Amino acid sequence: MRQLASIRFIADGTTYDHHGLNCWRVSKGLAVEHLLPYGYEAYNFALATIDHYITGSPSSRSVESMFFGAGETQCIAEALGISLEVAAVPAALGATLKSLLEAGQPVLVPCVKGPELKFAANTAGTHLILVRALDEETGVIGTVDNSQLIGLIKAAHAQRLFDLLGAEFDSGKRTLYDVLGDVYAEHFDTLGRLSLFHEQLFSEATHGAPYVLTARVRRDFRALPSVETVVANAIGRIESVSTAVERKAVLVGEAFRAAQGNEDRLTKTLRFLANQRSWARWLGTILMRSGFCQPADVNSLHHLADQAAQGWRDYFLRAAIGRRAAESVRVVEESEQRLIEFIRGRCAPMLSINNPDSEKFAV
Repeated sequence: MRQLASIRFIADGTTYDHHGLNCWRVSKGLAVEHLLPYGYEAYNFALATIDHYITGSPSSRSVESMFFGAGETQCIAEALGISLEVAAVPAALGATLKSLLEAGQPVLVPCVKGPELKFAANTAGTHLILVRALDEETGVIGTVDNSQLIGLIKAAHAQRLFDLLGAEFDSGKRTLYDVLGDVYAEHFDTLGRLSLFHEQLFSEATHGAPYVLTARVRRDFRALPSVETVVANAIGRIESVSTAVERKAVLVGEAFRAAQGNEDRLTKTLRFLANQRSWARWLGTILMRSGFCQPADVNSLHHLADQAAQGWRDYFLRAAIGRRAAESVRVVEESEQRLIEFIRGRCAPMLSINNPDSEKFAV
């Protein structure tokens, strides 16, 4: 069996409902981590920084590739030294999986959503599955996906888990879903079944010839960047919090007008705003691993990010009912200023953060 054993699984409490994460971001982040030790957090942190503070809006899906947002490949290539690429599937999917896995490259297979996704928030549309293993003799594949546990963990009560851990029960976390989040674990499936869902996507939609996505280290990159460089360059891109807030407020307002009468668009915008909480979680994890933060600092970071995210949601909902949105923007700007000032203070020991010659990643 060809297997990329370094690809880990996720059960960290983050969810699509509360943090705006989905199969695109989680699967690609885990693929990047196969090549870069802190890749999952760094990938998501770099993109979320651009979404919230540089462009002010979530990456759009381009016609060129529905699975790479505008500027995403360039951002990750320059920030992390990782190339996200499209690989054609000229014949059978199995041959492409074999070739890429042999080269040590993770494979992301776009496909339609299978019947096991009946408990997902959205059972229509497209899905992205990370393939980490292939057994050519049996036709069995190992994937990392969240699809098969959602129904169970949304129904199972969390009390028993707290009892087993010997921890005090958290009344705000009633089900395993509240504790574990969207669990991305290893599943085994057949190559034939995955091929069917992959072919069905390209036969039903105008996505061109069949392809998969993959990741590899840039050939022209001398050395992968340190975690300090990634964080410093990302934070260094936020030149003016006031400008970022003004830009984002305009785009959020436009998103509201476009969402009128469309519940799905409204929900997606609210999830994008909630994603700022995840941005702080990823940064906190990175800073803790690097020794730049203590647990108390991370708790403060999460609290400030929660305030900023809630401020944006309040602004959006006030705009939706025509109530004093301008005042809400001022409140949001104050919370964003506190958040960024706190982060800059904790990141000051990173020498490159105040270095004008530090390489900046482009958007």
